[in-house]
Amino acid sequence: MAAPDPLPISATDDATARAAWIESTIHEVQTRFLDGVVFDFEGPLLPSDIMNNNYVSLINETRVAMHAAVPGSQISVCLAWNPHGVDGRYYDNLNLIKAADLAYIMSYDTRSQILDQ
Repeated sequence: MAAPDPLPISATDDATARAAWIESTIHEVQTRFLDGVVFDFEGPLLPSDIMNNNYVSLINETRVAMHAAVPGSQISVCLAWNPHGVDGRYYDNLNLIKAADLAYIMSYDTRSQILDQ
């Protein structure tokens, strides 16, 4: 059984739903002998969007729980090459970096995914 997609969960203020997703994800990591999770959300977000806070919370809560359950595990987050709204992605990069163990700057993606820009 694959872990559920984190994106709908990250869009919620429901801490119980996030905790259930995290528990399921930890189970998958342990069952498959993996060493962590990579978060790679690429949907548009405005700076004022509450989902920014929820996404940071999801990553932070996952990191804390994963480290307790799987010592030596790593939580990574992928970020756009430019923090100023590439394709409408105004993520809270500073807090996402603080919430994760490692951040990948997707510099290979320097051309916009929207062709008319």
